[in-house]
Amino acid sequence: MSDVSRFSECRVQDGSPFFTKFPPEIRRFIYREAFGDRRVHIVSKETHYINPQKNMSTTVSRRWMHHVCIREIPDNDDAAHPLHEDNNKSCRLATQILRTCKQAFEEGIQLLYTSNVFAFDGGHSMSHFQDTFHLASLIRSIEVYSNTMVFGDNDVRPIAGELDTITQALEKRQTPIELRINFSVKSSQNYDPLKAGEMAHERAMGSLVACFAGEFLDVFFGVDRCRLDIDLHYKLKDGFEYSLERVAPVGLGTPPIEITCFHYADEVDEESDEETEDGGEDGEL
Repeated sequence: MSDVSRFSECRVQDGSPFFTKFPPEIRRFIYREAFGDRRVHIVSKETHYINPQKNMSTTVSRRWMHHVCIREIPDNDDAAHPLHEDNNKSCRLATQILRTCKQAFEEGIQLLYTSNVFAFDGGHSMSHFQDTFHLASLIRSIEVYSNTMVFGDNDVRPIAGELDTITQALEKRQTPIELRINFSVKSSQNYDPLKAGEMAHERAMGSLVACFAGEFLDVFFGVDRCRLDIDLHYKLKDGFEYSLERVAPVGLGTPPIEITCFHYADEVDEESDEETEDGGEDGEL
């Protein structure tokens, strides 16, 4: 499904049993079973080739690949990864029916983009897809995976830039969406969670996320009560909640935001826990 626009020129098959014998609701059910209600990763694939007719210049062709998230496959515990999905036939959407005729394309293309959740690795990927793929306007649910937060790194510009990119992309949309953002947090080698400076840095990053949430709500609050889910590292929770109270826009009812805090034990956390336990035992002795 890299260039679906050309399918719209396919001829109509009015006499096909698929359209004459199956009512519209049955056809929609078939479309949904074939390529709907899934989590779909959008991956940019670039092809570089030399054009001998233009002084051997290199031309870049970009295609947007659609892969079913590997986590959606039953009994498959592998981590979601574009390389695995590209080589896995079960990760491919069964969209061939859209290529058969104009009516199939027109009936199924909207369901493809309105019923699935589309996942992007970072705000820049989401923004570029939205700017270059005309059917992106049909999407109603988006997930963005961000890996820009690093504990122990005082430079917050990478995450600030990431959040600005996401916000600017959302401002361009003419239709409301459901957005879910997953902020993965990593620790640098010199990170010490017990230092006061590191604690302040954690609160600062939490404040940045809260400011982003406030901007998002401000953009969409008057359009629709869109839902914003944020998977938040537990160390950012306090700074986030404190800052959100100041930046969230005032409106009718409760702002449409749900916060999901998650905790994973990285090496720093485990070492810190072990040191705390050892210190407690020594103190008791």
